[in-house]
Amino acid sequence: MRAINNETDPLSIIQVFKFKKKKKKRLAELSSVGTFSGGSSNNLDYLKFKAEKFGENSYLLSIENFERGAEYGVMVSNPNSLDEKQTIVSTFGVI
Repeated sequence: MRAINNETDPLSIIQVFKFKKKKKKRLAELSSVGTFSGGSSNNLDYLKFKAEKFGENSYLLSIENFERGAEYGVMVSNPNSLDEKQTIVSTFGVI
């Protein structure tokens, strides 16, 4: 992960999650609201990881429990912005 600097604790701004497979789709539901079903939030399957500073503006993430054939996402919130709504999402798969 590359950032403006690496002064922020990476565990507070980075989240790694596994997508749910549904036929040819990959789903990740952060929250939902239904008229009759109520609502739900934070239903993502998060993975634990270790993070350390790497150079002057990067982090090195170490994750041990990858499932072969699965697909994952990485969410990085913007610690340098006053508005926490700015989030970057990247995806990757494990063969």
